[in-house]
Amino acid sequence: MTKPMRLIRGQVKALSLVMVPLALAVSSGSWAASVSVDMEKATSTQLTMYSGQTLVSQALDKKLPAGESTLRLRPDFDHWDLPTLQLAARDGSRQHLPDSIFWRRTISDHDQLMQQLVGQQVELKRSGTGSSIKGTLIDWQQGAGVLLLDDGRQDIFQWDNGMSVRTVGTNALPVQKFAPMLEASFSLQQPSKAVNLTYLNHGLQYGNQYRMVTVPADSTLDLNLSAHLVNNSLTSYGSATLQLASGDLGRNSGGGQFMSRKMVTMAAEADMGAERQRFGDLLFIDVPGKYTLPAGGELNVPLLNQKGSSYTSRYKYSFYGNSHPGNRSVKEHPRRTLAFNAEGDLPAGPLQVLEKDREGSLKIVNFGSIPQTSAGQPVEIALGEAYTLTVERRRLATRQYDSSWKADWQLTVTNSQERDADLLIEDTDYSLMKVEPDKGARADKGLLSVSIPAGKTVTVTFTSTYRKN
Repeated sequence: MTKPMRLIRGQVKALSLVMVPLALAVSSGSWAASVSVDMEKATSTQLTMYSGQTLVSQALDKKLPAGESTLRLRPDFDHWDLPTLQLAARDGSRQHLPDSIFWRRTISDHDQLMQQLVGQQVELKRSGTGSSIKGTLIDWQQGAGVLLLDDGRQDIFQWDNGMSVRTVGTNALPVQKFAPMLEASFSLQQPSKAVNLTYLNHGLQYGNQYRMVTVPADSTLDLNLSAHLVNNSLTSYGSATLQLASGDLGRNSGGGQFMSRKMVTMAAEADMGAERQRFGDLLFIDVPGKYTLPAGGELNVPLLNQKGSSYTSRYKYSFYGNSHPGNRSVKEHPRRTLAFNAEGDLPAGPLQVLEKDREGSLKIVNFGSIPQTSAGQPVEIALGEAYTLTVERRRLATRQYDSSWKADWQLTVTNSQERDADLLIEDTDYSLMKVEPDKGARADKGLLSVSIPAGKTVTVTFTSTYRKN
């Protein structure tokens, strides 16, 4: 009688194995019970989200008996950072840690899968041919295998595209091979009533997005901030409370690291009612309400709605004095800057800037970013290059001294807009000692400032003093 066969198609470069929701099984002595648990029905779920991962804290109403027992759960091996997993059996206010936690990694690639078949009866077949070879797979190393045939001969083969292997018999690859359990061993003096667990989930993360609408007619803006939550893991979370963390924990965002150095979303003082908590230089925002984030799901959460804030718009021209090519003139364009005061703490984040035209329609005018800013501080946003303003820079003369040298500059600024423009001038040379205005400009907090009427050209002269290296 021919035994049933199961088919495994190749070539397989990597396996993506789907895990079932968290499953708990409790065993003690000869008694054992298995209970499937839906993560969305945990008694409590707290998600503290960072830019590259999330700290998950959950409570489950699962009892452990007195004496020695084993708690088994099936985690998401692809996304949970298992070395960070903390388990505890809870009895009222007391928590009991396990004696040990053991797990075995899942099969993650083709070589590991084939190694599980070593010692099994298999049938090899190449696509497009009617013939096959049956025997016992006695060895497998890095894409090559040895098959022991029924007559005692050995067939050495190299795996390539179009090949497939069938297992002869049933249960050659039991489910435990693909979805192994994690085991926590407990020794309890009395029964516990619940289980607490915390861990980092690298597949659960969030980012932020600002949207700014400016109204040039009255120099006001509306600023909105939302958090974009993404669950790339295989674990679903239901009725979860959210905390969004902002701050620098001083570690890189590479694999296995705790937190990205990137500043992540936090809510400013807004009408959304989010409560802020500070721990040193870190900020944690409690987002009102509870949220469901299924495996593979995404969610946008509004955080800030700041309306009618006043802003100023100026242009900024920066140059590096030492890089000027002799006495030749250079034509360039300044960049537009927009400044306003932060009504609450703002994180660094990408920004979409829109502007209302004369008819009230919205136009996207720039994609920029907002730097991290504390409440009450000015926010300056660098927008795009302003083609309607042209700066022609010329070095008129240089003078040498013992420890310094001076350059006389002339800037000819042309404004082709239909409205006046304010321009800041900045020499960014690292050896710059001071800047002294001569004609057409005034000192402005270490920079130079000049106003150019609509459709006009203004000439500015000034002197920069530099250190000698």
